Amino acid sequence: MSVVIFDPDSRERHRVAMSPGKTLAQALEELCEKTERSPAEYELRRGAKALDSSLPWRLLRLPNNSSLELVRTRKSGAAGASAPRGGTAKLAVSLPSGSRVIVEPSIDATLADVLRGLDALGHFPAGADLAGASCLVVRRSVPPEALATTSLRGMGVSAGEQLRIRVMLPPGAGAETSQPAVVLPERALAVREPFLVRAVDGVLVNPFDARRRRLRLSNALVAAAVVRFPAGKAVLYAAGFQDSVIGEGVQPPAPAEEPEFVVLTPQAANDSGTLLKVRAVLADTVSRDLLYTSSS
Repeated sequence: MSVVIFDPDSRERHRVAMSPGKTLAQALEELCEKTERSPAEYELRRGAKALDSSLPWRLLRLPNNSSLELVRTRKSGAAGASAPRGGTAKLAVSLPSGSRVIVEPSIDATLADVLRGLDALGHFPAGADLAGASCLVVRRSVPPEALATTSLRGMGVSAGEQLRIRVMLPPGAGAETSQPAVVLPERALAVREPFLVRAVDGVLVNPFDARRRRLRLSNALVAAAVVRFPAGKAVLYAAGFQDSVIGEGVQPPAPAEEPEFVVLTPQAANDSGTLLKVRAVLADTVSRDLLYTSSS
């Protein structure tokens, strides 16, 4: 899939390859690098409509080979190519250790630059393998090989914008080795385990959303995946969930009282190392159980 971008200055058309997760900001940056321009001075339009450059291709609902136009933004004015590219963004970075730090890099910095800056400030263990690190930005996963070419501007981040990023180190790197092993039942929930994979994914994507950190036990999906199967709660306990009679915060039930929720505290939600281990075990169990079910 691709888009065709018309350049009114040169009267040329440029074809830029797209993928489902690629944003128009990345396409604009790629074109401007090719034509030696500053992407801060241009935007992409379809007809008279300015497009949201931060959205991935799959959410733009544009047909393949769409024709777009490269338009100079009004803010660039007569300054032209001399307009500054600067500006910073505020990033809330969740580290593999479970802690969170706030940094303000340039929007022209790449994710590799951000990681190097964090390492220089001592936020990673000594000898951490940053070459194998990956990042989760909103719902987009950026693999190690793409960190050096993925800039904040290319992801649609503008000056002054706030963004959450989760950094994940490869297994066995740095602080990961000091965390206790995650112990799950040998055979847990068969084909109902994918629900728990989605529950853990929800927390990994947005650990700050309290709705993703709680499960109501009376909910039909939760009951099917957890209440009817004793191993279900063992999986949630391994991820850090706790029994509670309230959905906001954690209030353990009295001895004769049944819990209404299982809740993950904000501190546990930031422990990405444990959550990723639980998810890996769940995903592996899911694939094995689905294979077992289909062959029986």
